[in-house]
Amino acid sequence: MSKESRDTQQTQFLDALLRELEDRTATHQVPAHFDPRKAGAADLLKYGLPLKPDRRTQPGRHAFWSRIFSPPLLFIDTTFSFSSLFSNSGIDAPGPLPVTTTRQVTSPNWSGAYVTPRDDEMFIEVLGSWQVPTSSIPASAGGHVASDYRSSAWIGLDGQRSYLNSSLPQIGTTQYISVVNGQPTPTASAWWQWWESGANNPVVDLPLEVKPGDLIMCWLIVLDLQTARFLIKNQTTGHMLRPFDETAPTEAMPHPPSPVQLEISGATAEWVLERPAVFPTPPKQPVKLYELPDYGTMAFGSCLKVSASAPSAVGREEKLPGARLLRMFEVEKKPLRTQFISVAELISDEEVATFFR
Repeated sequence: MSKESRDTQQTQFLDALLRELEDRTATHQVPAHFDPRKAGAADLLKYGLPLKPDRRTQPGRHAFWSRIFSPPLLFIDTTFSFSSLFSNSGIDAPGPLPVTTTRQVTSPNWSGAYVTPRDDEMFIEVLGSWQVPTSSIPASAGGHVASDYRSSAWIGLDGQRSYLNSSLPQIGTTQYISVVNGQPTPTASAWWQWWESGANNPVVDLPLEVKPGDLIMCWLIVLDLQTARFLIKNQTTGHMLRPFDETAPTEAMPHPPSPVQLEISGATAEWVLERPAVFPTPPKQPVKLYELPDYGTMAFGSCLKVSASAPSAVGREEKLPGARLLRMFEVEKKPLRTQFISVAELISDEEVATFFR
């Protein structure tokens, strides 16, 4: 197949995928200058915004709610697109959890923290904030500078354990360094994705402008086992996308030969700095990861999650104690060795930091 034919085929695939995503999405039309702090419960529910948490029983969520809806605040249109800066988040996720007594878990592309629920419950919310890191070309690159370096920061649910019909709703930012004529140009963007095992889809670009140094706040809420609500704000600029509800994708199953609606298990909650995969991955080819830029140190703050017996049940606010830490490794060929290139450390019961090495 010629390059022109492949490009045409990919364009048609992405156009069809975008139409499918838009059909699965419901966006809440919050007025641009709406002030949730002055609104009653009826209006908050009408516009798809979380109710104000109780300060005494849920102090962390109360503080997060108060901050994300504090000035400056301007609600802007939520639209989806696929840019030329393709990547695929969630690919080559760590997979089954090892049986271990240590809090450290290794991964080829994830660094950060994840938690699992207790008492036979599930996670129905995950929250987090971070400052978009300022990235640079690693000193170890020497004279062998790649053409593209990328890292992604996101919060998500599931994806860490391998189980039937596993998937991963996630939202966050990607940091790019494009090298043109030897000159590095750093950029950043916001995105979301409902990753599904075995699919080969790119992340979905969001129209929220972000740049290195901006403070990003994200909130992911499970409405039912097949629907999640996504919220993201650039706290630095005050721009916040209108909340949108997304239905889980379907997965083709050979037995029986019909699509199966994926469901949210709420089996893990994650705060991850990722080395994303190149999109698209050619058929029968191994996943290729982008080069990881030197992002320095990046801290996830307000690392909160809510657990409950079901999405509609009363939830319990929880923080990070008991979290597993993810260390990202890379295999060097000359000489053959394995080295950790991004590690994580708990800073407090609501904060985890990742460090480039």
